[in-house]
Amino acid sequence: MSDIFISYANEDRPRAQMIVRALEARGWSIFWDRRIPYGKTWRETIGNELTWAHCVIVLWSKTSIESSWVQEEADDARARRILVPIRIDDVQPPIGFRGFQTADLVNWSPSKSNPEFERLIADIAALIGSSTRNEAPPSYSTSESPRTRQASAASPSTPSHPPSPTKTKPQGSSFSLAGAAPFMFTKGVSGGGSIAVSKIVLWTLYLIVIALAIFISIGLIAMTQKAFEQKDWNVFSILLFLITISVGAIYFLRRRIRAAPR
Repeated sequence: MSDIFISYANEDRPRAQMIVRALEARGWSIFWDRRIPYGKTWRETIGNELTWAHCVIVLWSKTSIESSWVQEEADDARARRILVPIRIDDVQPPIGFRGFQTADLVNWSPSKSNPEFERLIADIAALIGSSTRNEAPPSYSTSESPRTRQASAASPSTPSHPPSPTKTKPQGSSFSLAGAAPFMFTKGVSGGGSIAVSKIVLWTLYLIVIALAIFISIGLIAMTQKAFEQKDWNVFSILLFLITISVGAIYFLRRRIRAAPR
């Protein structure tokens, strides 16, 4: 799997490629080719790469802010706190992403030195360095660049991944671009562990709340006529409040289930 997942609109492919080349020169592996191999599915290719990436870069442009795919990938990265937004056009990010500190590469050129790009590199290195990855499933990407890791220590300007035989606690990071918290989601060697248990618990709570919502709805329907006849507004108000809380809980749990790493 790749270190960095880049989300962009197809119309911005040439500009995305320039950023990819600049990041690959720093030693990171990038997933950015959206082509799906014959016989494979979206989940096997783009879905797996998005799930296992340490950093998700979203390129906001005139076309990408209208793309539901880009917004969905940005939403996934935001939930996992690994989002790095970049403006490549003079546009405002979609609602829900305007509060994030966003790198401005509107006039960036790989042939010229740019302080904003250097700051971006430093923040990506801090984000990737603060997460750990154990054994990953095989990649289905057709364009994943092979990693080239030097045995000697990397230079100060080149990020590296020191070997980590044991699961370590993520180090704190002042990641200003994404406003991310200093902890990351990790997966166990077998793909299970605490993440799998958490998802089972979320699904259990989700089904329980749905059952309660159905039960309350039946009670609300059955008691509505009686409540109106007796003018028992307290019972009606309580049931209406409970069904509102249940709907809110269903929506919240569904969002958490979608945000949980697969």
